[in-house]
Formats: sequence, C-alpha cells, structure tokens
Amino acid sequence: MLMIFVLMVPLGFSLLSSPAEAVTEKPKEGKLFIHKLKFTGVQDLPSIMGDGAQLSELPSGAAPSPDVEFAVVSLKKSKLSASPSQAEAIAYYNSVKNNPSITQTTGKTDAAGIFETKTLPADKYLVVELTSELGATKIAAPVVVSLPTMNSDGSAWNDQVHIYTKNAVTLGAAKTQKLTEDNQPLIGATFSLYKKGLTGQPDNLVQANLVSHGDGYTDIIGNLVVGDYYFVETNAPDNFLLNGRKIDFSIKPENHAYDESGTLDETKVVSTNLLNYLKPTLSGERLTDESTDIGQTVTWKVTTDVPKNITDYTKYVITNTLESHLSYIGNITITLDGVVVNPSHYKVTESNGVITIIFIDELFPGATDQLANGKQLIITFDTVINHTAVPGTPISNNSILTVNNGYVDATSTHPTAPSVETGGRKFLKVNSSQKPLANAEFVIYKNVNGKGHDGYKGPLYLQRNNDKTITWTKEKKDATVLTSDQDGKFEAYGLGYGSYLLEETKAPSGYNLLTEDKKFTIDKKSYSDEAQLVIVNTNAPTIPITGSIGTILFFVLGLILMGLAFLIYRKKYSHA
Repeated sequence: MLMIFVLMVPLGFSLLSSPAEAVTEKPKEGKLFIHKLKFTGVQDLPSIMGDGAQLSELPSGAAPSPDVEFAVVSLKKSKLSASPSQAEAIAYYNSVKNNPSITQTTGKTDAAGIFETKTLPADKYLVVELTSELGATKIAAPVVVSLPTMNSDGSAWNDQVHIYTKNAVTLGAAKTQKLTEDNQPLIGATFSLYKKGLTGQPDNLVQANLVSHGDGYTDIIGNLVVGDYYFVETNAPDNFLLNGRKIDFSIKPENHAYDESGTLDETKVVSTNLLNYLKPTLSGERLTDESTDIGQTVTWKVTTDVPKNITDYTKYVITNTLESHLSYIGNITITLDGVVVNPSHYKVTESNGVITIIFIDELFPGATDQLANGKQLIITFDTVINHTAVPGTPISNNSILTVNNGYVDATSTHPTAPSVETGGRKFLKVNSSQKPLANAEFVIYKNVNGKGHDGYKGPLYLQRNNDKTITWTKEKKDATVLTSDQDGKFEAYGLGYGSYLLEETKAPSGYNLLTEDKKFTIDKKSYSDEAQLVIVNTNAPTIPITGSIGTILFFVLGLILMGLAFLIYRKKYSHA
C-alpha cells in the first residue's frame, strides 16, 4: 500500500510560512500539524501543493481520516536519506524509539483528521505513519521536514507547519438474505449491521432496522471501510424464532464496490445469508369422552413439533397445568415419530396439578441427541375428575411448550385448551298438591348394551363411594340410595352426560311407589335449578267408610246373625 505525503523536502530545505504567521527571527521551536485525508476507490490521487501553510479548503473528494497514528522523530544525528522508504523510516524509528536523547513524539489524528504535535525544538524531523488507514490502497513514503520553515521568498519563518497526507481507501458494500429452513426467501426479518471494534473496544453499530424483502435480501449498505463486520437478526417474522447467530464477513481491499464515478457496482457487493427455523408448535386434545363420571379415567394427548435445529436448543420443556378439579394418576407415555422414547431421555415431575416434562434444560441435557432428526413428539397421560368438580363446567388441561433455541426464549400453546365435563341433576319430590315429601328413596341405573362392559347387557346401578367417586354395579342391593330431604330435594352429580333412569324403592308413608321408572338426561345444563325434575307421588288406596256409627253397628250385628244361622244349619243337618 502506498501512503502519499505531499510535503516532501530534501534535508536542509525549509518551508516558508505565510505572511500572517511570519516572524522576523528564526524561532527556536514550533509545532507540526499533520493532516490525514482519504480518497475512496482506485482513482489517481490529486496533487496538493503545500508550502507549510494551512489550506483554506480540502481538495475535491477528500475526507478527514481520524484515529491514524504517526511518529515524529528528530533526524539531528541520523544518516537517513532525504527520501527514505517506509521500511527505512520504520527501521530508524524503531532504533531510536524511547531514546530520551532523541526528540520524538507520537499521536493519532482526531475527528478532523489532524494530529497536532507538542511544541518541538527547531530541528529536522521524520514524519512516519505507524498505523495505516484500514483499506488503504495507496500510501506515500515518509516525509522529512524542517521546523521552522522559511517561505519561498526568504522573507519570513513559519513555526506552525501544516503537512497534508493522503490515502486511497477501499469502500465496500454488503447485504444479507433471510432464508427458511428449506432455503426459501423469507420476508420481514429485521437486522442490524455492526463493525467489529479493535481488541478491547466495543463493536460499532453501522445500520439498524434492515428488513428483508420479498427476495429475502435486505437493502445494500455501502461506504463500508476495510474491516470486519457482522449482521445480526433483531426481530424474526411471525411463526419463526429469532436466530441470534452473528453473520460475520469482512471488507478487504479487493472488495471496493464503486467505480471511478462513485457508482455502486452491485456485482461487488458482499452477500451473506441466515436461516430461520419455525417455532415449534403445540396442540392438545382429550382422547376420552367429552364428559364422564367423577373418578373415571380421562386421557389427554399433547403433540409438539421437533425443530430441525433441536441440537442448538438449550430448553425444551412441556408443562401441563391441570385445573383443581382434575387429579393426575400417571400412565405417561411419550413417542417420537411413533417410537417410544426411553424414559432416561426425559424427566417428569408433578406437583399440585402441574405436570412438567423436561426434555432439555440447563440442568438436564436430556434428549438432544435422540430428538435430532425427529419430527413429532406425542405425550399421553391419565387423570380423573375429582369430587370438587362443578357439574356442567368445563375442566381444562392447559399445556405450554417452553423453548430456547440458543438465542431467545419462546412459548407455544394450544389456541383453546381441551377440557372435560361432568354433569348432574336436581330432583324435587312432591305430592299431587305440590307439597314437598321427605324420606322417599330412589336408586339410579342405566341400561347398557354390552359394549365396553364385558358383553353384559342390562341395568347397572349407581354407587357413590366414600371418596365420592362413581362406580356402577349389576346388583341393585348394592346401589346407593338417594333420599329426599324435608324440602323434598335430592340430587345426583358427577355423572357423564347421557340417559338414566330413576327408580323409587320406598315411597313416603301413605303414598304409592311410582308405577314406572322415571327416565331423565344429564347434559351441560341439567344441573341448573331451572332444569330441576319434579317427581309426583299419589296417596295409597283405602276401604271407603260412609254413614254414622249406627250404620257400623248394624253392619256388625248382621255379620253376627249370619254366623249364628250358619252354626244352627250345620248342627241340624249333622244329626240327620
């Protein structure tokens, strides 16, 4: 690379100051002002005719170049030539560096591209660049300058000498493309572009909010100086998880992306890409009937996707939160694409109705390897409805998949949690005058046709156990008896939806048993007060009694006379 210093003078030659900076006697000290300019591209660098004075304006196309380091070293005892090469200048500098007997100073250009030295004694000095502009393609040889300098007509001295150096600099351009896991363009991803800082320095944001378009590419970002860069995704499209991997690339001197007119050559744009993977989904369903009895098994199924980049994941956990009306009884089974997963590759915990299935987390690497190349996990487990259930009210199993793909946390849930219900019915026992009747006794049964009952066909009678669970028996004598209270009320609850029959086994005193069993249904609304079923009993039959006490006596006397006549008849004919 070639660094060009425009102020190059032979040993012993002096530059003259402008009249405004002139002094009548040769100063014994002064300062150097080293200006660093950069020109982009590969065009020829313009000449800058300097005489040590500050330019009123910079050449066309020039821009300040900050943070470039220079060394200024006295040549009083040096045999260095008047036009040393870069290698000769660096070798000399290294030979006298930190030598207290040799006047020297170092420093970097500021934001305006200027390095102002400290006050230096009058002498001949070597000015050499120690760290070149990143991407510099042309630099000049070091310069030898006298301080102070005499102006061209010899009328004055200049002790504030300005030196202009210039470099040709590469400017590159870059873009990135967002792709799906199937290498299809993905619209709507957002990126930021950073330039890597030097060792120990922070990275610098170049451009934020770069959004991928229909072809998956972001806009082109140009005017990138030589250096190391990276794109990083800051927001993923819907249904995808953010991929936080840095997409590294470099702008090198050969990556200059503009022609001599400054027009971007898109064939020289550095292009990168990044894959996005779909966020794994979760669905849940109930495998058993929509309603059932308290204590009967309810089986649940949870299905989740296994992402193609599962080996990058640091968390993959499924949590099932049961409502308090459900109790977990176990029987968990897990399959991956139809094959049972070894229980050593996951961990199950249950506490207060929360069932947690851990495949991957920070303390349990678990099934990362086994899940690789898998597509779908299916989990089934059993619960029962417990005695706290409210008839007609859905009881949900809420499942959630919690993941971390190595960069971000995310969750997936079923849009509507699956649920199960149980039902009931309220009854009221009254007479024909609608007066409540107490102490009527009933049993409930249902007729089955053999399906699901080991071929048995006939009635099954309801049993309510001590823990309030429901079972069914073939024996009527073992059925639970429901008794109407003082208000004539009784109820059945915790039954699956369907048709049942109510049989009265004992009528209240003075009343007849029902002549036929009462058919009723249980559904979502049957437990409401409005759906209460009224059971009417009729009075028991009696012998009618009419007339006064005299009529009764006459009736009794007639019976006696008839009895006496029968006895006389038998006695008369027995002696004949």
